[in-house]
Amino acid sequence: MVLINLLLEFITLHKPNEELLLRVNESYLLKIFSTSVAQEQVKMLLNTLPYKHSINICYNLLKLLKNLDSLQFVVDYLLNNVTNDLLKNVQISLKMLSAFTQSEQEQLLCLIYKPINIIETLVMNTKLEKLSTVLNILKSEISHTECNENKLCIEKIDEVLRNYAEKSLDFRVITQPNPRLLKNPRMQINAVYRFIIFGYKW
Repeated sequence: MVLINLLLEFITLHKPNEELLLRVNESYLLKIFSTSVAQEQVKMLLNTLPYKHSINICYNLLKLLKNLDSLQFVVDYLLNNVTNDLLKNVQISLKMLSAFTQSEQEQLLCLIYKPINIIETLVMNTKLEKLSTVLNILKSEISHTECNENKLCIEKIDEVLRNYAEKSLDFRVITQPNPRLLKNPRMQINAVYRFIIFGYKW
């Protein structure tokens, strides 16, 4: 904390040139985040740096940080300074990851730009209880989101769930054929689909 205080004081008093300010990088910020420094001071430091440099640092930090609170701070800073739909996905992913243990979070952080892949991972590994928790978190976040290529939306989630329901159907037809269900494949698809999402209603 002392280091960042001294740095902020130095910048305020001496108004260093841009070349010196560019020496403050994501490695330094990583060390700062590993301490108990107040996030407001980190924000002050970022605001004193050249705009493009501070934004680049933040994007790099999204790849390096492991702590959800620190990541949330960086995302919030970026959202207040740039327009990028992908950052909304990161914001949603961080809320989803709050439902996981720390070790699980570390395994899934590589997917924060694509929250739909987190959902797909849960379905693939039949983590249905965790899936239900995540869907509840998402309910208020994306209920009114218009669907497009970059944004997570209900339609994309439904598509993933339906695809895996149909794959489950194909597997069951091969391994455990049920004459009644084979006469009505749609009934089986719906049954598997309901199983996957626990009868979840948006």
